[in-house]
Amino acid sequence: MSAADGPIARVLEHFHGTRSSGTGWAARCPTEAHANGDRDPSLSIGVNPDGHVLIQCHRGCDTDSVLAAAGLSMADLFPPRETKGLGTPTATYVYETADGQPTIRVLRFVPKTFRQQHWDGSQWTWGLGGATPPIYRLPKVLAAVAAGQPVIICEGEKDVHAAERAGWVATTNAQGAGKWRRDYSKIFKGATVHVVADNDDPGRLHAQAVADQVAEYAATVHLWIPPDHKDLHDHLAAGRDVRDLGRLIPEEAPSGPSTERQLMGAALMALAGQIAAAANDPKRTSKQAMTYVRELVTGLDVPEAEITGLHELHSFISTAEEEFDWLIPGLLERMDRVVIVAPEGAGKTQMARQVAIMAAQGIHPFTFEQIPPVRTLIVDLENPPRNIRRKTRNIVRAVEMERAYETGRCWLWTQPAGIDLRSGSELKALHQVCEMTEPDLICLGPLYKSFLENGEKAETINGEVARILDNIRATFGTALWLETHAPLDTGGGRNLRPMNSGVWSRWPEFGIKLVPHPDDPTNRLLTLGRFRGDRDERDWPMAMKWGARWPWQPLWSEEEVESSIEVLKVNPPRQDRSYEADESSNVSWIHGTNAS
Repeated sequence: MSAADGPIARVLEHFHGTRSSGTGWAARCPTEAHANGDRDPSLSIGVNPDGHVLIQCHRGCDTDSVLAAAGLSMADLFPPRETKGLGTPTATYVYETADGQPTIRVLRFVPKTFRQQHWDGSQWTWGLGGATPPIYRLPKVLAAVAAGQPVIICEGEKDVHAAERAGWVATTNAQGAGKWRRDYSKIFKGATVHVVADNDDPGRLHAQAVADQVAEYAATVHLWIPPDHKDLHDHLAAGRDVRDLGRLIPEEAPSGPSTERQLMGAALMALAGQIAAAANDPKRTSKQAMTYVRELVTGLDVPEAEITGLHELHSFISTAEEEFDWLIPGLLERMDRVVIVAPEGAGKTQMARQVAIMAAQGIHPFTFEQIPPVRTLIVDLENPPRNIRRKTRNIVRAVEMERAYETGRCWLWTQPAGIDLRSGSELKALHQVCEMTEPDLICLGPLYKSFLENGEKAETINGEVARILDNIRATFGTALWLETHAPLDTGGGRNLRPMNSGVWSRWPEFGIKLVPHPDDPTNRLLTLGRFRGDRDERDWPMAMKWGARWPWQPLWSEEEVESSIEVLKVNPPRQDRSYEADESSNVSWIHGTNAS
């Protein structure tokens, strides 16, 4: 196996004094145990038949110490799996955190193509996984800056390794020209920095923008360019020295109205170059070239689907049952979805408030038993704040009769004009509210005011909204309690299914309909029916009646329902307006008139 094949190519780049020796290589051991710099190389490097790199120090240094000193990890010694349509990587570059832990790695393929993986704690997984790449060789850069040594910033990992072989500390950013982040520049506070441009328009634009940002923190910044070669690697490979670089005069660099615009221009120019190269690459078919271009334009860095949820059946069912992650014991588990449907004025909004406020105070909303409190968020898309104050105050007062009310656990976001979850700015506002309140349970409604209709089919709109809500549920680990109105049927009555029920009848774990009891003359007693079967057995009441202390009082049996109806016939409730006495409330508020 040659040094160009598999992970051995990257491993050899990390060692000095490397030379062929028998069927492998000899190199200087980089650990501190070698006070003289290991001038007589004591490190043996080889490759077994499956491509696994073998390292041994003949003076007793353990492999972990050797790898740490060289800026490698054990994972770098093993060949990455084949990637569909791309073959085996020709180079692999590992990016590390400040304390030397692997975070992402960049794989290079032929034709020139790059893919990223992130380290999940046990293995490399495709994509960045939400990780923000640090600069390359970060631990070495931090050490050099602290020691007052100069640092080179170039474009590309191959250039970094070339500079290191020449005895310099060097770095770059992942993903090429135009991807330098402002946070990187702060690392170079007080340092002497040499920025080396690639010898093309995107490279010069990128280098100028990086130099401008780094100059805000560094003591001195010099801007260089290889006068006769395309990059620093080729410049050094031709036998030239870093000191032979030519100065890049800022006035000669393509300039824009701002550093950010320069970086954007560099990124777009680099992208255009990659697209042109792909279109003219004879090794790619037209279909392969179009696929690659699509990935470049969309920013897709995952060549294969990441398969999750695949299990061998017998092993899957043999796993011990996980405990329920209850929010409301026996009723609602984390990540559950509940949709409550009823006619206007039936009391479903007040039921949602009761659930949210009581659960946040550690009271079961239906059994009134003590439970562990959870964080809740009420998103009211219909009612003005004054109305909400009146209707929630009596619930808070009832809680205070039981215990001291704990503030900061139940939050209310009022958007009486509604929001459009399909709008980027308004969805972002909801995400920001969730980040601020960290809810375990979101009670939102009415559902029809969470989107705008633009002429699309109802099924299309509701399917998109359902996916958005599922994303919120997964992102924040929250359960959802949604309320929606019951549409009129063709006879003028009420069809107690959600509006546009095609999506919502399939979507929730629990689809509850509140049905007025036919024998109740006051419409203050509602039975809990189903517009879809429950996916799990839970302790839902049989019916709910309007209560004197709590807005809704649960009824658990036929006997309780019949007894309540008899009482209502003899002593119908009066309209209770005592809760309008004042304007104070202990509910925490996030109040706004719009979501933008």
